[in-house]
Amino acid sequence: AGITLKCLTEGAAVPGGEIVMEYSAASTGKVSVVVDDSDIYSSSVEAYGQTSGKIVLVTRSNASLQKQRAFIIFNVDGGDDDWWLVSFDNAGQVVISDIR
Repeated sequence: AGITLKCLTEGAAVPGGEIVMEYSAASTGKVSVVVDDSDIYSSSVEAYGQTSGKIVLVTRSNASLQKQRAFIIFNVDGGDDDWWLVSFDNAGQVVISDIR
């Protein structure tokens, strides 16, 4: 589906902080986004149009970043789901992995 997901937040993440990301699809189809945020505090998705938008993740303040993660599932026009994992390394840097 040609999804691109990039982090706009500079520097290290902190517990209780926000992580801002942007997504876009190479396709012209409608992109739907689902965030499994059960391991973080909360999430929100704001579409810019059919193929791009912003995702904001808020981390828990009462847990180390290494114990927090979010799965982001993209779907373009009802095709196969594209799963991404957002996690944190020991220095608090955001790690974005396309896992499926």
